[in-house]
Amino acid sequence: MNKRILKFIPMILWIIIMLSLSSRPAIVSAKDSKPFEQSLSIVQEKIKTSKSLSVNFNGLLQSPKYLVRKTAHVILYCGLFLTTSLAFMKDNSRMKRYIQVFIFCVFYACLDEVYQTFIPGRTGLIQDVFIDCIGIVIGLALTFIIYEFSRKRNNRIYRFISNTY
Repeated sequence: MNKRILKFIPMILWIIIMLSLSSRPAIVSAKDSKPFEQSLSIVQEKIKTSKSLSVNFNGLLQSPKYLVRKTAHVILYCGLFLTTSLAFMKDNSRMKRYIQVFIFCVFYACLDEVYQTFIPGRTGLIQDVFIDCIGIVIGLALTFIIYEFSRKRNNRIYRFISNTY
């Protein structure tokens, strides 16, 4: 199989995973995130009852459901940036590639939110696009750090990227 085609497989698989998660009705999605929410609630209660820690749970930590779901957004879009960046490695200068991948990921986030409006019980929210952008920026930072670190050390990751793509 052509090496050029192979480098798109991780990105395509990641998009399929994201699309399958977006396609789930709200009831199914809520069921899936329930164990994580319960674990977070237990940790939250232990911290609240701890005499040595004083934490204010107003805001994000007040709702474990919100925190779990938004963390999933960040992780998924960080992964999207990483896999898309790998797919377009060596196509352009690094800066141009980072900008193109960033634009693609933001565009996908917008499309995903529109798509979710057609799923029972789901809504498309502009705030989710902004949260997705946090994951995209983290992915950008990780990509840059991994590339620069491996380039300076001329290690296996850099040689793999340089030779494969």
